[in-house]
Amino acid sequence: MHIQILRLESPLELVTTILAASAAASSVLMTLWLAIQLIEKISNFGLTRRKLALEIRKLERDLGLGENGNPTPPTQDPIEAFSRRDAVPYIDALTKRLAKSPVVVKEVRFDVIQIPKHQQSDTD
Repeated sequence: MHIQILRLESPLELVTTILAASAAASSVLMTLWLAIQLIEKISNFGLTRRKLALEIRKLERDLGLGENGNPTPPTQDPIEAFSRRDAVPYIDALTKRLAKSPVVVKEVRFDVIQIPKHQQSDTD
């Protein structure tokens, strides 16, 4: 802070000089901060873009989405998936019930749906 003029009869001039000096210092600091932020954004542009692409790919994989947003087909064998989830006894019981039924079933189809990781319970 630099005082240019000090008069006993006019304290208004002293206040004006102090305010002008602090405003100038504040604008210099703001300009310096903006310049640093701009340099940081430019230097991290490629890294930020790559990070966002990896985050999108991870989210799509966790949600079971393919490239165009459609669910991806299961990559594992359905029998293996049923065995891993202990569903084989239930399928066998269902098959026996259908065989005893008076209704003739010509075709039974099972689809294995991949549950996204964020929806699975801790027991899976």
